[in-house]
Amino acid sequence: QDPTAYLMKGNSYHELSQHQKAIECFNKAIKLDAQDPTAYLIKGNSYSALRQYQKAIACYNTVLDLDPQNSQAYFNKGNALEDLNEYQRAIECYNQAIELDPQNPRTYFNKGNA
Repeated sequence: QDPTAYLMKGNSYHELSQHQKAIECFNKAIKLDAQDPTAYLIKGNSYSALRQYQKAIACYNTVLDLDPQNSQAYFNKGNALEDLNEYQRAIECYNQAIELDPQNPRTYFNKGNA
């Protein structure tokens, strides 16, 4: 089976703020292809939307294990850490995101707020 359909369905649920359904779809995609960082990234975003920041961070860590150059995972992890009031760790993530993608102004903005 192809995990793409589950990724697309999960992303649609995420965009509709139906995050639990999105997470279920991403879990199915991950069962089919545990090496694709996209499912973990958006699954983390759904967990963040549900304010389950530790679970989100675990997803972003998996993304970074699979793709250490993923600036979006560092950015999102920084956001989750900031929501947990772990400002120094958030800044470290934003710094990594800036190093990988210095053209993203949102990262500088979030770093300044942390």
